[in-house]
Amino acid sequence: MRCAGYVLSFSGTVTFRNAPALRESAVLVPSSQLLVETDAPFLTPHPFRGRPNEPYCAAYTVRALAQLRGVSDIEFGSTLRVTAERVFGLDRVAQS
Repeated sequence: MRCAGYVLSFSGTVTFRNAPALRESAVLVPSSQLLVETDAPFLTPHPFRGRPNEPYCAAYTVRALAQLRGVSDIEFGSTLRVTAERVFGLDRVAQS
């Protein structure tokens, strides 16, 4: 399944108990087209829900998504890194 070249970024809301449809959709997105939102100020993951979101909170979202997808958080983090490098051209920057 390809999403017409788009990438989808999931925020901390995917960790909320009242978001089953969002969690179901997160499993359907191909890994190569998935990112994790780090800066959404009001989309903080559980257990920090209600507090301002900070980049350190992204690890909670990554762990939740990895668990949903049945992979280790290390493996999923590596996949996210590759996708981010491709999408944002970070691999080209590192090679310059």
